Amino acid sequence: MSLFGRRNDRYRSQVKLFITILMLVMVMTLATISFAVFFKPDGTTSLSNIISSEDKATDNSYTTSETPITEDTNSDSTQTTVTVPTKVPTAASAAVAAKRKASSENSNPSTSDASYEQALASLPAGLLEKVKIAIDPGHGGMDPGSLHGNLLEKDLNLAVALQLGNMLEDMGINVIYTRKTDIFPSLKKRAQIVEDSGADFFLCIHHNATDDGPVWEGTETHYQIGGSPAGVMDDKKFGRYIQEEVVNALGFTDLGLVHSPNMVVLKMTSMPAVIAELGYITSDRDRAVLTAPGYAKKAAIALKKGIIRAIAAKFVHS
Repeated sequence: MSLFGRRNDRYRSQVKLFITILMLVMVMTLATISFAVFFKPDGTTSLSNIISSEDKATDNSYTTSETPITEDTNSDSTQTTVTVPTKVPTAASAAVAAKRKASSENSNPSTSDASYEQALASLPAGLLEKVKIAIDPGHGGMDPGSLHGNLLEKDLNLAVALQLGNMLEDMGINVIYTRKTDIFPSLKKRAQIVEDSGADFFLCIHHNATDDGPVWEGTETHYQIGGSPAGVMDDKKFGRYIQEEVVNALGFTDLGLVHSPNMVVLKMTSMPAVIAELGYITSDRDRAVLTAPGYAKKAAIALKKGIIRAIAAKFVHS
């Protein structure tokens, strides 16, 4: 081989080496940026509620500056966006709860309503076998929901939902799930499943979180429609039963009922429907409850009691 040919070979080898090094640097830079975007020093992330880009355009309760992510599902392939809803700081939890209880959001407390035991005893034989309850364990699949270390919201949501569903089915109630495994149906798909089922009540199960660390805590229940005439069941009345039973059973700070008219799963369903936020994963106090043995069963019992009270109010005492 000529000297000229050997020089060309060396030149090509140097170019290949340079390109390889440049690609490695780019990959490492992208990996560093991705880690910084998604993971916080305290082990939490900003991943929380995921909604489709089309849903987000009409859902003002969600705001985000996070990077969109996508997932291809069998039922609904849409772009989804990571979002973090407005939260309530722990330092203000007591004041917020007191303010809500004194406001129209929590007027007409249900202390005069039947207790769980009274409600259950008032149900006529055969009624529960005719009732349908839809349960939506929030998030799932590639959407973990809120995170704290190895604690994933989607797992907590599903564990509580399955316990609750089993309890209701044991009572003869017909239960409809939006998911029973680790999958991610879009919000519109969840609403469609529930609406097509003809459910009498719809309960969406979530757990809260914040990027600000352990400074927010408590439980709250979101509803869309309230203020119906006496004897007419609506989201707010249903939500009051759920909120009361969760607070009584789990001891969380009572953040009350939250009017959320733009939540997709509430807007797109016609039966009484609420979203129960069962404590903050990022709160040290709440997380101690959420990770205690038997938590899913305890939470499910509270939700079951709230549902039975709502059934009695709608079908017996209306």
